[in-house]
Amino acid sequence: MTRLLTGLAVAAAVVGLAVAQTPTTQPVTTSPATQAVLSVSPEVEGILDGLEKKRQEIHTFTADIKYELYEVIPDDRRVQLGELAYKAETKESPSKFMAHFHTLIHDGMKIKQKEWFCFDGHWFREVRDRTKMVIDREVVRPEERTDPFELGKGPFPLPFGQKKADMIRNFEITLATGDEADKDDVHHLVLAPREDSRLAKDCRQIEFWLERKTLMPRKVLTEHRDDNVVTVWFEQVKTNVEVKDSQMWVPQPSGYSYEREALPE
Repeated sequence: MTRLLTGLAVAAAVVGLAVAQTPTTQPVTTSPATQAVLSVSPEVEGILDGLEKKRQEIHTFTADIKYELYEVIPDDRRVQLGELAYKAETKESPSKFMAHFHTLIHDGMKIKQKEWFCFDGHWFREVRDRTKMVIDREVVRPEERTDPFELGKGPFPLPFGQKKADMIRNFEITLATGDEADKDDVHHLVLAPREDSRLAKDCRQIEFWLERKTLMPRKVLTEHRDDNVVTVWFEQVKTNVEVKDSQMWVPQPSGYSYEREALPE
């Protein structure tokens, strides 16, 4: 469950990327605080500048996704197909996301299996059709208003939609080289969590494939320290289309059991 939450949060956080022009590769001016931790190439810094500069332009994001979990032991690969929707934070409402999976591919079989994962800024809801169960997990207290994806603070501490200085402070960021180098139409970034990062305990490396012209995500790969790998592919990406709040939350279906896990007092 933790791995799925992480994978979904990565997918949701990465859509905090904003539509941007091809970033410059020239060095940019940074503050003394940023320079103290800066250890990226001018090319990488240009990409991060482009992401930070334009991130506020995305208000909604939708995409078809393919989510793959590969577990080294017992050498098992599971693929789920579905859709992802994201709504950025506003003055009136926190960031929200929902993933709906409709198909499972496993052991050579392709079966219909519905699952929903919703986050409304307060509660994370899991709805599974196979087990007829709904689970609500409180991840942000009602009196709090925090960015769920903010590095070092939020319950989903993930890299993108972040300030450049925070990214560099939490990750060693490079462009892929050799056979994994950038293709003509994509940037391929490799992020290794620094030792004092919250992700360092469980995550060995995160890789992002971004469209060169728009900086929109095509693929995200997360390698965990137990060697298991989560990969998410994005297709049919749409930004700033109408997404109603009712589309971001699934009511409890009739006949489903219910569990509620609140944060401790």
